[in-house]
Amino acid sequence: MSIYPRLRVFVSSKMEELAPERQAIKAALDTLKVDGWVFEEDAGARATSIQQTYLQEIEDADLYVGLFWIGIGEYTIGEYEHAQKLGKDCLIYEKRSNIDENRDPKLQSFLDKLGRVETGQTIQWFETNEELRELIQQDIARWQTSKIRERQSPIDPLAEEAVRAVTKIAEEKERTKRGQIYFSACSRTYRETSPSYLLENKSVPLFIHIHYYLKKPKGSECFDQEPAT
Repeated sequence: MSIYPRLRVFVSSKMEELAPERQAIKAALDTLKVDGWVFEEDAGARATSIQQTYLQEIEDADLYVGLFWIGIGEYTIGEYEHAQKLGKDCLIYEKRSNIDENRDPKLQSFLDKLGRVETGQTIQWFETNEELRELIQQDIARWQTSKIRERQSPIDPLAEEAVRAVTKIAEEKERTKRGQIYFSACSRTYRETSPSYLLENKSVPLFIHIHYYLKKPKGSECFDQEPAT
């Protein structure tokens, strides 16, 4: 992945149909000191194919922005799916003006699936370029803030305590070459979980019990038992 001095946003849409809107997004991003990548301006001449070019740009981007209106581009859905496959955050904008009886049914089906309440994404509607610019500035600023706060979130003190206890047990296990480590939270047992997992996973249960034993009693999930001698 390439390293860029500013955040990069990949702008995806049917190119000719939404050309003014693509420029509006690019301008709005620039006011936030964020680079918006649009194929018609930023691709240039390359030794790679068109498909290789836009797929690489999606991989290099920090965020995907999808823009939809009447028609659906031949590769637009593929761009979205590639961003999802890579685990990129995606913001979706739908232009709602003059869509009655004009919208491609394939696009409507895609948007209906994307907008499902429980499994989809929150789609932002707009009608004018001025409205779109304002929405982009607000949403990107909110997205940047959420990313910063995610990185600054403190580790649960109980998780840190668990890590210390796990490390001590792991060292003992390494010395004795016998026994197993189990982490029991309520009725679940996390087997052979590393300390680094607990540090990185912020969803560690508030109440975590660590059991060290040599032989697991049959039919038991959470229990207390002294190591066999």
